Amino acid sequence: MSLYGLTRNFYPYTSDNGNLYQVALTTDDAAAGGFGDPEPAGTNPTFPRGWKMRIQYGVNGATRTKTPVATPALEQWTAPTTFTKKAVVFQTQGCRGEQRYDKT
Repeated sequence: MSLYGLTRNFYPYTSDNGNLYQVALTTDDAAAGGFGDPEPAGTNPTFPRGWKMRIQYGVNGATRTKTPVATPALEQWTAPTTFTKKAVVFQTQGCRGEQRYDKT
């Protein structure tokens, strides 16, 4: 899948309720968020519309970024200090938990 020249794949995401969902991410975001290897489309149910994944924010000098985190059990979520994205090490500046909104 290509979006503005970025390759996206499907990865398993463990929701705060413990369920596995399928999410589409760039390979850079997947690597930074601890998602592991991509899976074929349809392996898990699609992440519900209107929900937002948990994310962490990082800074390296003037460069800022954010990335989703695969599961709440990862150390980068429970005790975040740094994460690497596109070969750049970012200092974790904060996290935002999963948000759920009903978009039916």
